[in-house]
Amino acid sequence: DTFDTDSTGSYTQHADTAGTWTVSGGELVATGGEQALFIRNGTSFTDTKVECDCNHAYNGGLIVRFQDVNNYYLLALRDDSGNSPTKNLSLFKRIGGTFTEMTFVNLSWTRGQSVLARLEIKGTQLKAFFNGSQVLSVTDSSITAAGGVGLRTSVAGTQAKYQAFRWDIQDRLNDSVRFELESLRDGLTSRHYHN
Repeated sequence: DTFDTDSTGSYTQHADTAGTWTVSGGELVATGGEQALFIRNGTSFTDTKVECDCNHAYNGGLIVRFQDVNNYYLLALRDDSGNSPTKNLSLFKRIGGTFTEMTFVNLSWTRGQSVLARLEIKGTQLKAFFNGSQVLSVTDSSITAAGGVGLRTSVAGTQAKYQAFRWDIQDRLNDSVRFELESLRDGLTSRHYHN
C-alpha cells in the first residue's frame, strides 16, 4: 500500500483511545490516540514479514499476530525527536493488555529522514530490520496463533507518517540492495516532481 489513493477503508482501527488516520499527499498520517492500531482487513498470518517506509514517528510501529486490542506483537518505531529517542526500535509483546519490552536498539534516525523498518516473525523468532540491516532478534512463544498485521501510533497530540506499508513480503532481492534501489527511486521521484 503506497497510499497514492485513500485506502483507509481497507483497514480497521483497534485502540485503547482512537486516533485519526488520513491519507494525504501520498502518505498515511496517524494523529493522536493511545495504542491506536490500524489493522489491514482480511489479513491473518502465523509467519510473515511486514515493513513500512516512515519519515516521522513520535511513537509509531508495526504489528503482527494481532488477536485483539490486548494481544499482539509490536515493533515500536521512534525517530530521534520521538518519545524515546534512545530506543528507536523496540520489540514488545502485549498479552492480556500488559506490555513487555523484550529488546530495543538505539540508532540514528533524524525526523524527516525516510527509513525502511521491517518486522519478521517465524515460529517463535522475531527479527527487526532497519534500512535492510538486522538490528534486533528475540525468541518468544506467547502468541502462536495466526493474526492480523498493521500499523500503530500512540500518544495524544503526536503523529506518525507512513509513505508505504507492505505485508506478507516474499524475498526477491537482498534487503540492502532493495533499500538502495528504493532510495534511488525516491530520489528520482523527488527530483521529477520538485525541480
